[in-house]
Amino acid sequence: MSLILSSAVAATAAANGVLSLTFDDSRFSDWEAALPIFAAHGAHATFFAYHDIDDGAVASLRKLSEAGHSIGLHGLKHQVAPDVVAKLGEDGYLADEIEPQLAACRAAGLPVRSFAYPMSRHTPQTDALLLRHFDRLRGGGDFAGAFPVAEAASRRYLPGLGVGPKYRRGGAEVAAMLPGVAASNAVLVLYSHGIGETAEGVSMSRADLETILAAAESLGMAIVGFDELDRLGAEPTLVWTTTQYARIEGGRLMIDVPPGEEAAKGGLASAEIDLSAWDGRPVGAEITASGRGIGKPLHWYNGLKFQFEYEDPVAGDWFYPNTASRLGDFPEQTIRLGDFSAATRRKARLVLGLQEASGHAEFDLSSLRLVEPVPPWPVTNQAHRCAYRGTLAETAIHRGDITPRRGVMSPHRMTEDDFDTLQVWGATLLRYQMWGYRQKKDAPVDFAAYDRWLAEKLDHFDSFVLPQAAARGMKVVLDLHTPPGNRDAANDLRMCHDAECADFFVETWRRIAARFKGREGIYGYDLVNEPMQTSEALPGCDFWTLQKRAAEAIREIDPDVPVIVEANSQDSPSAFATLSPLDLTNVIYEVHMYVPLRFTHQGVMWKQGKTPDPYPNAEKGWSAETLRGALEPVRDFQRRHGARIYVGEFSAIAWAPGADQYLRDCIAIFEEYGWDWTYHAFREWEGWSVEHEGPDAHHLAPSSDNPRKRALLEGIRGCAERPR
Repeated sequence: MSLILSSAVAATAAANGVLSLTFDDSRFSDWEAALPIFAAHGAHATFFAYHDIDDGAVASLRKLSEAGHSIGLHGLKHQVAPDVVAKLGEDGYLADEIEPQLAACRAAGLPVRSFAYPMSRHTPQTDALLLRHFDRLRGGGDFAGAFPVAEAASRRYLPGLGVGPKYRRGGAEVAAMLPGVAASNAVLVLYSHGIGETAEGVSMSRADLETILAAAESLGMAIVGFDELDRLGAEPTLVWTTTQYARIEGGRLMIDVPPGEEAAKGGLASAEIDLSAWDGRPVGAEITASGRGIGKPLHWYNGLKFQFEYEDPVAGDWFYPNTASRLGDFPEQTIRLGDFSAATRRKARLVLGLQEASGHAEFDLSSLRLVEPVPPWPVTNQAHRCAYRGTLAETAIHRGDITPRRGVMSPHRMTEDDFDTLQVWGATLLRYQMWGYRQKKDAPVDFAAYDRWLAEKLDHFDSFVLPQAAARGMKVVLDLHTPPGNRDAANDLRMCHDAECADFFVETWRRIAARFKGREGIYGYDLVNEPMQTSEALPGCDFWTLQKRAAEAIREIDPDVPVIVEANSQDSPSAFATLSPLDLTNVIYEVHMYVPLRFTHQGVMWKQGKTPDPYPNAEKGWSAETLRGALEPVRDFQRRHGARIYVGEFSAIAWAPGADQYLRDCIAIFEEYGWDWTYHAFREWEGWSVEHEGPDAHHLAPSSDNPRKRALLEGIRGCAERPR
């Protein structure tokens, strides 16, 4: 059955206009003193902080945020943006004025999404620069009138009117303007600074504030902060579709699934939801729920369900971010869902209930909210600029005269013939994968057996791989493809939730560093292949901190060997949006490129359609620009931190139509950005091999020459064309 309910998901209705009050310059005592006035009128504002975000500022901003207000930044030094950009350049301006504040806010978990220009000075260049870091910008002085509510969600630069004696505008003057704004259902942005006993200079008085809020409230205007502008418009309705054991009563979703064979049916409610306002940035949701007697589901990823389902048209795949499941009983509490990618998502399906599990669950639909999620790993060092020394110092920032290293990912065991072939091809980089240790997801970890397996891999690397590579002028990445414990039942790194595995991982890298200290030919230590963390980790065991601990252990022994860090979500490009740099020298950041996945993995991860998906593909929007857009979070990370980027894996399956052009376009972008790269994979599995071709996995045959091989060899030899 289906039931239409109004929801709080995007629930700021606006038919009588909108007032958005903003305040600058860290007048924290004034702002906090005015909180009761805002609360009395059900009003929210936006507060823009200037100067250091120290402990006192964090406490005040958190208090304002918890009261429902939006918080933003106003610059570390209150510098005029166009002037500083002209003097220091874009990167210099960000490092000097923006990134220290952003880093402090992110470290404190403060949801900062907006920036107010000091002196209201801006240019199209500064707008474009800052909109890479903020959702909205506010200026003033160039006010051209209120704008329609219908444009509120899409507006990124918002001009405003000043309030205070300097602006010759007080509470009475603003109140006189509001009826016209309300009648035309428009948005009016105001800015001031302090909220004092009396109005002075650029600040309004508490009496001014009371006058303005009372007038807006009497007209039925919505009084909101910038973070709420995404949700403006007609109050949405969600059309909930329920299954057999789910029902909606009085705005509450009730699930009652009997045990036994019926448990497999579960009880679910689903509704289409508009996520266009969150396109390209992390999105989360929260809802109040409770449960009783929830049984173990048939599959680990089911059970209590609070999930988005959406298709990323760029990645070409469906994604299902879900909250961690709960078993047995749990009291009424807020449960949270977070999707931390920078995915392209506009429409999604929201699913609530119990899937493949028995028991009772209850959800308060009126409590449903979309929120900006806080990652369960550190987001820090946002102002850090990467430091490199030795040979890396010469290649850290791409210049036209720097030649990237190019090559392939290794088979599981190398032979002399393999090296002879790669030498003929012209490869200068090899990613040696230490893969193959089998670990059952729920079984205890046999650390002694793991050590024996790893010792064999390291002996082969030491006695054969390094000398053979050195003789041919190749560098080698040492890739710990299978970490201690491997993956758990949720596909997370087991060591994120197992402290013994985590400690063993760090100690493993300490021993590797001691064994190979001073050895030539090592491009870098690839700490862990394709990290995955979807839920809260044990203290000190999240995917980022684990790599930080391992890198620090290596640095205690070897100050120079490069360390390679990978991003979450299996090292996807979108995960670089929430990746933090390490505050260490000679750190390289690795990305894996399989976008769009529906193209690169067709016939691998799912059945291939009767008509294979080609590349490029106008119907699906797949082109070189699609690839460039998918890699933008990595490129932004490179620019922001001066980071060296290495593409550890990229490929397209042998039978994908246009795979050769896909490889050419990828390589041309890597070359343009100055990224080193290794193709996946050389003589590992025939489906990825450029020395095989065929229509599907069952009909592959050796091939001495084919379009994919030519594309790869042209790339390795530096003959890649620009994307088309």
